[in-house]
Amino acid sequence: VERQLSDKELSSARSTAGKIQSEIDENSRNKAGQEGRNRGFAEQVSRLKKELNSKMFKDAKTTYHHQNIKCHVGQQTAKDLEMFIISYERAIMRFHSDKMQEINRTLRELWVEIYRGGDIDYIEIRTDDDEVESVGRRKTCNYRVAMNKGGVFIDMRQHSSAGQRVLAALLIRLALAETFCNNCGIITLDEPTTNLDRENIESLAHALGKFIKSRQSK
Repeated sequence: VERQLSDKELSSARSTAGKIQSEIDENSRNKAGQEGRNRGFAEQVSRLKKELNSKMFKDAKTTYHHQNIKCHVGQQTAKDLEMFIISYERAIMRFHSDKMQEINRTLRELWVEIYRGGDIDYIEIRTDDDEVESVGRRKTCNYRVAMNKGGVFIDMRQHSSAGQRVLAALLIRLALAETFCNNCGIITLDEPTTNLDRENIESLAHALGKFIKSRQSK
């Protein structure tokens, strides 16, 4: 073949053969390097398989599934509890509002029936935040006893006599008993006529008699 080729053609063929051989050598080196990496990957896969089959990771899929369920159940439970707390707080405040109305209605009736003075129309238990609704947290109320005259409420503590305050305390106890103690037939009052004048004492005794008779009929 060399005799049939000219010197120029022979040189070109040898150059092409050298390039092909270089590519073959490069590919061989790349192949050897890739085979080495593959062996490393195979060893890593084997090691990871052994690790996955260890006691720590053997049931990883099942454990993950269970923990995922617990997580979602916990999140839903937290949401349900939050809704329950809001509903519970609203129910408490509604109960509080209903009972305060009932107590004040009874307290007003008792005061009008018993008190013989003309300076106080009736008394009422009030809070500083009657119009405020509390949702999502426990509401605390600061109670105060107020007296009404001509539609105006005034705190009793600074603007009433000792007898008026004693009578208010007695009637508040009676109103509480009437509201919350329907199944209790006993009420005890300690010196209920202290600081009361004769007219109010007689009125209180008469009202207590009516109160007892009304409870006996229930």
